[in-house]
Amino acid sequence: MRSSSYRRLLVLLDGTDRGERALAWVRHLARGPGSVIHLLMVEPAARARRVDGRTVAFVDQLEDGARAAAGAYLGPAAARLREDGVTVWTHVRVGRLAQVTRAVIEELDADVLVLTDGVARPLPLHATPIPVLMSGPRCRRSA
Repeated sequence: MRSSSYRRLLVLLDGTDRGERALAWVRHLARGPGSVIHLLMVEPAARARRVDGRTVAFVDQLEDGARAAAGAYLGPAAARLREDGVTVWTHVRVGRLAQVTRAVIEELDADVLVLTDGVARPLPLHATPIPVLMSGPRCRRSA
């Protein structure tokens, strides 16, 4: 079997079934020796919630809840990939999608960004410093 030239794959997920289509491709790309898959979810920054002038939810509470929900989603996705014997790390970040994604690419020294067209819409892909593999609505499990 041919080994992939991608050793550090960053997969941007949005918590939807559509977003998970990219995982079918990642399974095949990450078969090379020493490959590592990084699953990333980016949650938007929260704003305090007020009702009748009183704060009912603080930013840190809202962001902690979003991080926990994203982590609960990423855990099973990572476990499914680990069944193939691949090293998988999960990351949840809070902030603007484009800025956070670029920062994580640099932090992890990622070789390729994998995502679906639904996740890609708000990203300026022309500014991504690494190759981008994007699956669309017709991409099923053909990878």
